[in-house]
Amino acid sequence: MSIRKVNGKLNVIDKNVKKLRKERCWSQADLARELNLIGLPFHKNDVQSIEANTRTVREIELWFLAQVFNVKMEDLITNIEVDINITV
Repeated sequence: MSIRKVNGKLNVIDKNVKKLRKERCWSQADLARELNLIGLPFHKNDVQSIEANTRTVREIELWFLAQVFNVKMEDLITNIEVDINITV
């Protein structure tokens, strides 16, 4: 089974995760720790891979990321049209 990419991207939240993390002055390890504290086993390498767009994001992980950042899931997928080169 091959992994589907859109314009070479494995996920669409890479920039938003990095932006939200930096707004909180968290390192990648800090974000991984926060996710672990609310019940999602995560490692800083997972955060790095998401931000580098070399890893897909499961919907449960999207939910946990929204919880830890205290945003709606939709906020993690805003402004992605330019990155995936589509017009809506």
